[in-house]
Amino acid sequence: MVAVIHSGRSIRAVLAYNENKVKEQVATCIEAAGYPLEAGELNYKQKLARFEKLLGLNSRTKVNTLHISLNFDPSERLSADQMATMARDYM
Repeated sequence: MVAVIHSGRSIRAVLAYNENKVKEQVATCIEAAGYPLEAGELNYKQKLARFEKLLGLNSRTKVNTLHISLNFDPSERLSADQMATMARDYM
């Protein structure tokens, strides 16, 4: 597993990047913690609204986005549940 970490100021850009990966079927959303719905039931606007609400809690923040990508080698053959568990443990 390799973790790639980026910080920034645009939650829209990070969310759009992830949503495009899912749309292109080169990635899958396996979990969405902190939402009232399951990952597969959420659309882009619902995800963005949740993030924007959280960002509004502290308007003084300059760097408000942390994008962590956990990348597994295909030979590891992990299930979605295993990857979600590893992501929760990492966070």
